Amino acid sequence: MFSFALVGILHQTAPPKWSEPVAGLQARIDIERKGNNSDSPKLITYLSFRNVTNSLGTVDVYMSVGNLVLWLENKAEKKLDMTQSGVNGRNGFVPNPFWLQFPFDSSIRMRCDLTGYFPPPTSEFVIESESGLLSIPKGWKGEVYLAGNFIVNDPPHEARSQRWEGKMALPRILIFNGKKIVSD
Repeated sequence: MFSFALVGILHQTAPPKWSEPVAGLQARIDIERKGNNSDSPKLITYLSFRNVTNSLGTVDVYMSVGNLVLWLENKAEKKLDMTQSGVNGRNGFVPNPFWLQFPFDSSIRMRCDLTGYFPPPTSEFVIESESGLLSIPKGWKGEVYLAGNFIVNDPPHEARSQRWEGKMALPRILIFNGKKIVSD
């Protein structure tokens, strides 16, 4: 069995919480700061999954554009309307759909950001995602959290051990404390 280690998480001192199990699968968002651009630091998003079933088969998940929906919210869990559409300059690589198989008692961490946006010149941070470019203006006051859902509706009808369908609310994570990007 293979498992990918979670390395270099910078967003909080305790590991992020896992979602509630849905059809034998749990997920969470992880963040890493990349690059030294002090004007607009880039935060890379990772999606981690783990198989929590009690069966020896696999949980098969169909990965495609639109599975992961991310947004920013404040301390009161109100969405912040800070998303900039990907239409304005988005030209990066978008992967083809594929199946991920999770054997019994396994986990995986995969990078899930997209590149190719033209970020604002000065932001507290930028996150390039399927949902759009997420950022807050320089000088923002107040806590900012990253939240999201992982959704698979009507995957292709193929012979699979356990075809996963559903919606998981991903536990939100604090990424900005009102003064700086939160790190350990």
